[in-house]
Amino acid sequence: MTEQINFTVFDKLLSPVKDIFEKNLVKCSEDKRSKKLNLYNFIRILVFCFVKGCGSLGILVKELKTSPYAEAFSLPKVGKSTIHDAFARFPDSVFFAIFVILVSTLSFLSISEINELGEILITDGSYFKMPKDVIWAKFSKQAQAIQLHLCYSLNKMIPVKFIIDNGKSCQKKALIDMIGKGITYIGDRNYVSSKLFGNIINKEAFFIIRTKENLSYKLIEELTTDIPNKLRSVYSNISDYKIILKNTSKELRQTHFRLVILTTRNNRYFLLTNRFDLSTFYIILLYAYRWQIELFFRLIKRTKKGLHLLNHSPDGVKIHFYALFITLILELYLKEQSLRIIQEKIQSIPVKEESILKQIQKNNFRSSQEFIELIGKNLSNFKMSIYWLTTLQNLLAKPYDLFAVVQLTDT
Repeated sequence: MTEQINFTVFDKLLSPVKDIFEKNLVKCSEDKRSKKLNLYNFIRILVFCFVKGCGSLGILVKELKTSPYAEAFSLPKVGKSTIHDAFARFPDSVFFAIFVILVSTLSFLSISEINELGEILITDGSYFKMPKDVIWAKFSKQAQAIQLHLCYSLNKMIPVKFIIDNGKSCQKKALIDMIGKGITYIGDRNYVSSKLFGNIINKEAFFIIRTKENLSYKLIEELTTDIPNKLRSVYSNISDYKIILKNTSKELRQTHFRLVILTTRNNRYFLLTNRFDLSTFYIILLYAYRWQIELFFRLIKRTKKGLHLLNHSPDGVKIHFYALFITLILELYLKEQSLRIIQEKIQSIPVKEESILKQIQKNNFRSSQEFIELIGKNLSNFKMSIYWLTTLQNLLAKPYDLFAVVQLTDT
């Protein structure tokens, strides 16, 4: 750690982005306006904005002009017009490139038991209100909005793909545009679509999607329901079938699917999938993890004060979300780097990761919510609580030394 003491926590946070620029991995033409605000400083300002939770462009400008933090980091004291100009001047493709490099090159902690199931992406959409005069963000006669279509990695606990479109855009179509080979997609009932199922299969991908109870199908074979006895008290009436879908395309009518049916908290769940290699338990488990994307939307909207966008042009909105997600990736990476440093300092013998199945055997569940809470606790090292984010804000200008490392692993 001695060689890093001259680094502030903010410097350490930004170091992966700084490396990208130093290695010339992204290129962008600059003009005379860059003397006032160049691309790298624009990114620094946006990361600062999202770490501090400014919540609006006006508050960001006030922070840049009066905050001792902004002074300590030598952030340019620019006004609204300069920042608006930067949103128009710099292409969103540069931010996309930085986002992709960070997602693909940074090494994140993960749960080995999940990794053994393959690459798992949770998918969903969320709305963000826009001013009524933003014509491109069509939603309704009374309001304008954009929709964020997101793929969130269960393996890394970070956003890995997204599409921004108007509020009327179709979630199924957006997912079709993001499908990748070999990936398993977890989704709720708004993703039920024969066309989507066909596209996933044709691209050699997989899905676990909750369908509606009126799903029309033909039973081919009843499969063994393999689930821990400790969970049978909260998940009842469990069935596992091999089926063929009716009322669909000829191609899909010749395809075998799997349907897992269960009851919990007086609700009936129909989980459709094309993964026959997993036990009934792991189908239920992966769908239970779907809740993590709802928590992520809550994080970016509430905790990170992301309800109000910094720019309202189509490209500006993309830059806003690329910068927000870059910040979240950098924050999680900093937390996990700090955890690794502590482990090295302690020089402790690594504790073998206890499987989820073994953890279940040690608990008596009174509700499915208690099961959800158990699997959520397993993710504590892979997520950032509001307490951790507050600690980060308070340490930004401090040296990234052993004291800071300990604080950044304590919450």
